[in-house]
Amino acid sequence: MKKLLFIISMLSTMHAGAQTLNQDAEGKSTLLYYGGAMGFDLSKTRLAFTYSNLTDGGKKCNLLWGVNAYGTNNSSVANIFSGGEIQPESGLSGIVGYQKRFDEIPAEIAEAKSKKDLLTIEREALWDEESKEPGGSTRYAAIQERLAEIESEWSRLNDIIERKQSGLKRKLFTIYAKLGGSSKAFKLAKPNPSTGFTTIFEDEKFKGENYGIGANLEMGRWLFGIQWSHEYVNNLSELTSKTYTITTTETAGNQTLVTKKDISAYTSSSYKKFAQDNINFDAIIFSRLQESNFVAWNFYVRNKISADKSVVPTYTNLGLGGYFFNRQNKFLGGIYVELPDVSQSLEKTKPEPEIRKIEDRLVFGVVARFNFSSIIGPNF
Repeated sequence: MKKLLFIISMLSTMHAGAQTLNQDAEGKSTLLYYGGAMGFDLSKTRLAFTYSNLTDGGKKCNLLWGVNAYGTNNSSVANIFSGGEIQPESGLSGIVGYQKRFDEIPAEIAEAKSKKDLLTIEREALWDEESKEPGGSTRYAAIQERLAEIESEWSRLNDIIERKQSGLKRKLFTIYAKLGGSSKAFKLAKPNPSTGFTTIFEDEKFKGENYGIGANLEMGRWLFGIQWSHEYVNNLSELTSKTYTITTTETAGNQTLVTKKDISAYTSSSYKKFAQDNINFDAIIFSRLQESNFVAWNFYVRNKISADKSVVPTYTNLGLGGYFFNRQNKFLGGIYVELPDVSQSLEKTKPEPEIRKIEDRLVFGVVARFNFSSIIGPNF
C-alpha cells in the first residue's frame, strides 16, 4: 500500500516577502527565496525562523546573506502529553552569496511599478481614514470615489506590467555558500549493563556540522538550483528505538506505591556517526493554468554519498512536485511525490531485504503550511 504523508500544519506565521517554494520529503531545497518568516509547525512540534536579504532581481548586482534556525521535538506531540521522553533537536545555519542579473527592467515597467507602489500607499491610508469617517458624511463619499479611481488605475498599471514582463527573458544568477550545525539529544541503552537496570541509559547529544556551496539560475520561465554540501550525520533514521518501562516500588508499612516511567532509547552498539556528501538538483518551470492561476512544476534529485558504506550506503531520491499560485503570487497549495532510495540500497543491506515495487515505495506529500505574499518575479 502506498505510503501517504500529509504535511498539513497549524502555523502562526509572520511573513515579509517569502519562504520556500518547493521542498522534498525532508523539507529541503537548493533554491533560495527572498524575505523571512517565523512559524510554529504543530504537526512536527517545530519552531522555525528564516530570513534573507535576497531580492527578486531589482538590482544589477547584490551581495546577499541569510539565516535559518529551528527547534523541534522528535518524539512528537503525543509523546509529550503522554509523559514520555522528549527528544529535542535544533539547528542554525547561515548563507552568504552574490546575485547578478543579466538584463535591465524596461523604463516603462519601472515607471508603472513606481506608480503602483504610490497608489498602494495612498489606498492603505484612505482605508484607515475611511474606517474612522461617519458613513453619511461628504468626506466619506469622497474617499469612496477616490478608492474606486485608485482600484481602476492600479488594475490598469498591473495589466501593463504583466503584459510587458510576459515577453521578457530575464536571467538571474545567484551563487552562495552555507555553513551550519545541528544538535540532537536522545538516549542510548547499553546492551549488557554492569551497574544495574536503572543505569543502562546514557544521554547522548549528537552535533552535526555542515557546509557547502550552491547556485541558482533563473531563465525566463525556468529556475534551476544545484548544491553540494558536506555534513556529519548519524544512522538514527535507520534504527528503531525501544521503549523501556522503569518501575519503582516504595513500601511504607502495609502500603505500596508503584511508579512507572517509559523511556525510549536506541541500542548503543547499533548507533553510528559518519560523514556524508550531498549533491542535490532542482528544476522548476512555471505554467499558467488559467488567466488568474499558475503552477510551478518541480523535478528534483537528492544524492546522498556516504563516507562509511558499511553503516549507510550511497543512495538517490527522485521527486516531482506541483505548487499552485493565484494572480497575486499567493500560494494556494501543492503536492509532491517522491521515490526514496531508487535502487533500494538501504534495504539491500538488511539480513532479509524486502525488495518492493516502485508503486509500493512512493511517498506523497500535501503542502499546505506556507503563508506568504510573494515568492517569485512575475516573469513566467
